[in-house]
Amino acid sequence: MTPPDSPPAAEPSDAWALSELVADTLGRLEDGEPGALESACAAVPGLAPALRERFGRLAAFGLLGPTVVPEQLGGFRVLRRLGGGGMGVVYVAEQPGLGRRVALKVLRPEQVLVPGARERFLREVTTLAGLTHPGIVPVHAGGEERGLPWLAMELVRGATLEEALAEVHGHAPGRLTGRDLQAAVAAVVARRDGAEPAPSRGDGSAAGGTALWSGTWVDACLAIGRALAEALQAAHAAGVLHRDVKPSNVMLTPGGRVLLLDFG
Repeated sequence: MTPPDSPPAAEPSDAWALSELVADTLGRLEDGEPGALESACAAVPGLAPALRERFGRLAAFGLLGPTVVPEQLGGFRVLRRLGGGGMGVVYVAEQPGLGRRVALKVLRPEQVLVPGARERFLREVTTLAGLTHPGIVPVHAGGEERGLPWLAMELVRGATLEEALAEVHGHAPGRLTGRDLQAAVAAVVARRDGAEPAPSRGDGSAAGGTALWSGTWVDACLAIGRALAEALQAAHAAGVLHRDVKPSNVMLTPGGRVLLLDFG
């Protein structure tokens, strides 16, 4: 029997929504938003009791503090935190000897409470390592060390489509052009990665990349849609289904690359 003071279990139809809410709230807390939990509870009051119970369990296990990773992981030296979501945290790391910088994604320690999370993360490593397409971020290496699953990807200097659209929010769509979207991407990059040395290649300087920005706003949107469709087609041909296509999982670079991220 469920104790009287315990929140009711989420209905099957609510289970996915709760998982998504937990992931989003964890990411916001990691990004320094102290009121993220209260904000989430207020936004979805029906799931608030279950959400508070889940975070109470995480706190009891001491898993709500900053994610801590070793200074060295998988042969890479961890330099700084880049970002993260509910499933993993991404760091800028460097491969000693080669001087190559990568985006190192590490499974969050609190995900050990989620059945199958470790297996899903390692499956993502294997899946992405087998995909080769200009529109899919390449994986250099991956594995598990000291109980931490990780994968090393190309460090892309760009902005997500979500960030770029937020940058132009409020502007009249009829007056926007591809150049405005490029300027939005560049503004996000300058604000977030201004201290990061620009790579000699990998910023989208490939031939034809700037064609993405040369037309109208509609032209740019159609070009992004086509690039994503081609990346998805390549993944589907390899038997891989992207489970989370959304603006925050699409990366744009100032030079015009369109990249699909985080297969989930």
